[in-house]
Amino acid sequence: MGKAKETERLRIEKVLNVRLVLIVVWSLLLAPAGKAATNFTHGSDTARKYGVHEIILTGDGSVPNPFDTPCEVTFTSPTGVSVTVNAFYDCRDTWRARCYVNETGRWSWRSSSARDHGLDGESGSFTAVGSGLRGKIIKDPDNSNALATDDGRWFLCVGDTPYSLFQEEKAKWKEYVRDDQDQGITFVRATMLGAQDDWDPLFKDGDHDRLNVHKFQINDDRLIWMLDHYPDMYVEFILLPGCNTGWSNDETFWYGLTASQHRRILKYIVARYAAFPEIVWQIVNDYNFSPSHPHNVALANEAGDYLMKNDPWGHLTTAGGIRGDDFYFPDKEWATFFHLETLDALPADQVKDYTDFPVHVFCGEDRYETYRQPDHPAVFFRRLIWSWTLSGGSACYGGDWDDIVPYSESSLHGLDNMIYVKDFFVKNEIDLSGYLPDDNCVTSNARGAGRPKVMRTQDSTSYVIYHPNASVNGQGADISPATPYLSIDDLPAADYELVWMRADNGEIQKTDFSHDGGNKLLVSPWEGTDVVLYLHADPAKGVRSPSGGKL
Repeated sequence: MGKAKETERLRIEKVLNVRLVLIVVWSLLLAPAGKAATNFTHGSDTARKYGVHEIILTGDGSVPNPFDTPCEVTFTSPTGVSVTVNAFYDCRDTWRARCYVNETGRWSWRSSSARDHGLDGESGSFTAVGSGLRGKIIKDPDNSNALATDDGRWFLCVGDTPYSLFQEEKAKWKEYVRDDQDQGITFVRATMLGAQDDWDPLFKDGDHDRLNVHKFQINDDRLIWMLDHYPDMYVEFILLPGCNTGWSNDETFWYGLTASQHRRILKYIVARYAAFPEIVWQIVNDYNFSPSHPHNVALANEAGDYLMKNDPWGHLTTAGGIRGDDFYFPDKEWATFFHLETLDALPADQVKDYTDFPVHVFCGEDRYETYRQPDHPAVFFRRLIWSWTLSGGSACYGGDWDDIVPYSESSLHGLDNMIYVKDFFVKNEIDLSGYLPDDNCVTSNARGAGRPKVMRTQDSTSYVIYHPNASVNGQGADISPATPYLSIDDLPAADYELVWMRADNGEIQKTDFSHDGGNKLLVSPWEGTDVVLYLHADPAKGVRSPSGGKL
């Protein structure tokens, strides 16, 4: 009789389990379409690789200034790697500690605090599973002048400048990010707290010993939303406001704070944001760095050294100078991303000035559509992006720099053709980390600032080329009515596939040909437009010797 009851109990349990599975399946099927993944997780929730996981702690409220409460949390990965981070105060008795989840499996954590018993000796664990996230931007392991992400993929950096994206009053920030993604932007430049030129938002009620938690929470909400909805959108995160004495002068605000106030601010920023994979640190923007500006230089070096020594996950770091200046800190260990401002840098000649440094070169500003406007924005900005990309660096579009207006609601045109940059690399599965810039390997009637921009592989069997077909350079950059052409010098003998793309509308034409070696003339199938071409040897057939045999 006992055995029969046990059999019936197991049968009922099995039925209930089946019903539970069906409920879960149906709930997933009926979930709203397009619902974003949760890449920012908490507590014992299941985390996602290359996402952020947060631990929440409750203090006992016994300290006079919670921003000075020491509390560390040590996260231990499934392979036994331990990373210790500072927890940060987040209002009332709440502290948070964040982990960049770079492994799958079982993680554990433990807290310690010598000053607040409520924060001391807490522990727990969580599990991380695989994801499609890319992870943080790093130097490409195979080419230190290129960028990659932690998942091993080459990163195409196409920038934009919504500086006030994190400003609380900017209501349409979500729509702005959506439009940028739709137009092919992968990297935005924005100031922390939206504080472009004002230091007050950093502090609570003007007290330089206490930070404005509310403003930081606005920042958090937007970074978390971006990580969950647009995880492939990265941010050059401008940490500190503009120079308080004017962009061409030497700052006095930071200089007037004490060393402990400096450390408190930097410690809080790192504790709060270093776990986010979408961040590249930019210490300041538009600062004049020179021997005549010692405070500016000291600020950048102090913050750069702090980030290098205290960022647990080692994000790329830079500091932004003024237009036309060289990058001021190329020999500093903390400077792992070179940021420039230029004017009419359409040939991208600046990139080659830094070939001796194993660092990516980024043009953060050139012209804007609302400041120093180019005559033909769509032509100017697509040419800027293509040229810098095919010089081994990257560049940034400039729209309405002092407002947040979604591109689809604006009257701007500079991004009208930008999506074709991203499409070209994605659809052709091109990874530029294995290419080197070499404009001199082609011959063309277009020279100087209007010359074709070229990257090729070491063995010269694969090329990506942008021909600007320029009639005018600089502010008036425009297209010639002619048919663009060029000749590749000493192209190896092989069977090739040639992909042509119109830069203005993304139209594609493909052709195959056999080549016996020597120079090869290539003529665009279109006249009156700039073009991009991808020429590569057929990998199945390989490169042939001059006599026709396969090498």
